[in-house]
Amino acid sequence: MFLGGQAHLLSWLFLLLRYRMSLNLPKDLYSVTTLSVNFMVKLPESSEHDTVMTVVDSVSKRVHFIPMHTTVTAEGAARLFLHYVWKLYGLLKRIVSNHGPQFVASFTKELYRLLGI
Repeated sequence: MFLGGQAHLLSWLFLLLRYRMSLNLPKDLYSVTTLSVNFMVKLPESSEHDTVMTVVDSVSKRVHFIPMHTTVTAEGAARLFLHYVWKLYGLLKRIVSNHGPQFVASFTKELYRLLGI
């Protein structure tokens, strides 16, 4: 009886592998191409920080919380991003932010400058 259960399991595994192979999934299906960079501002001050930069991975929904001060510019945010987040994801195709396209442009320009691109 146990052999029958193993055969049933093997047949399901075979079907699953066959189905997956027929999907022709791209190799980089789970690679991150977009990160969202947003800010929670006007928080009660803690260790001289009153803002939290949140970076959200669009695929896994993993979130990184980076404490900062409200006066940090896009260039400063890019330096923090490089220090805390870039090493985990590498170069991205797109960055989205609640601070608008001007912020994203300045942020990306500074990030590329810091990377020597």
